[in-house]
Amino acid sequence: MQATVPRLRPLGIGDLFDTIFRLYRNNFLVFIGIAALIQIPMIVIQMGLEVALGRQSTADLMQIINELPFFNPQTDSVTDLPIANPLLYYGLSFVLALLQIIVVQQLLNGAMANAIARRYLGQPISVLEAYNFGARRLSALLIVGVLVAILTIVVAVVLGGIYFGGLFLMVSVAATQSGVRAAVAAILTLLLMVLLLIVAVILFAMIALRFLFVTQAVVLEDHGPLEALGRSWKLIGGSFWRVLGIVVLLMILVQIVVWIPVIIISMVLSLMLGGAADPLQNYLLRQSITLLTTYAAQILVLPISLSAYTLLYYDVRVRKEGYDLQLRAAQVTNPTAGEQALAGTGE
Repeated sequence: MQATVPRLRPLGIGDLFDTIFRLYRNNFLVFIGIAALIQIPMIVIQMGLEVALGRQSTADLMQIINELPFFNPQTDSVTDLPIANPLLYYGLSFVLALLQIIVVQQLLNGAMANAIARRYLGQPISVLEAYNFGARRLSALLIVGVLVAILTIVVAVVLGGIYFGGLFLMVSVAATQSGVRAAVAAILTLLLMVLLLIVAVILFAMIALRFLFVTQAVVLEDHGPLEALGRSWKLIGGSFWRVLGIVVLLMILVQIVVWIPVIIISMVLSLMLGGAADPLQNYLLRQSITLLTTYAAQILVLPISLSAYTLLYYDVRVRKEGYDLQLRAAQVTNPTAGEQALAGTGE
């Protein structure tokens, strides 16, 4: 069937969520396949780590906690403590977390952005085709993932330092007062702490949210890493509060869908295994099943949130740049170019 460039228009919140779930329903197997293709290997690795090191590491950690009150650094050696397995376990867990954030998540974001753009055109796309970015876009995705992670950490550390520095200063000032003044100072300190925390969270959200569209800028517009950061920052400008509200609603929805089955399964396991003889074994079993359930729920809901970001990207472009008019002008002069502009296949 010959594809045509669709009529893009500004979407209200209701229209946006209706489009998200319609796309999800009509492309369920493809979207789930995109998420599962790269997430299932991570699940297998994580579960293998739990089986190989989880039980022993937890037992060693409990032993360390019990022995620490009696540990004498002058006569006892740290090497006598069973720290090897916990260090290896948590070290590998940290590496897997970095791999998930910097590599897996970026590839998944890019594949979903690619698939959503193609489905907008009514064009078929397979799971493997969704990951076919080309070498340039692939390297840009990975680099931009590292840059965003670094920027996020730097912003969090700076804002955290400002918050705790201000907290320490306020507590120090309040400690110099006495009597009624001390009570008033304590109340004011508490209020200022809450206010400062709110300001820090808002500032963090304002900066982090500006990079929401970096994946779309790389995959759909073929920008390099630094260009993608600037492009996303520019697109969000002027639409920050609307984008923030939609993202918050989406996060609430996703968390509800993910955590309701996890909580139910955890409660059932607690009732079934609560009186068993080996508490450590039961704890590890519950942890493994809960982890597996969480991953499965995430595979089901990740396409929803990632679809939302791509649709929101198009919505912002329509509102700010008249993107629909650009597409139709391109289609009049060159239909193939019009399709490539939307799908991000043009070079």
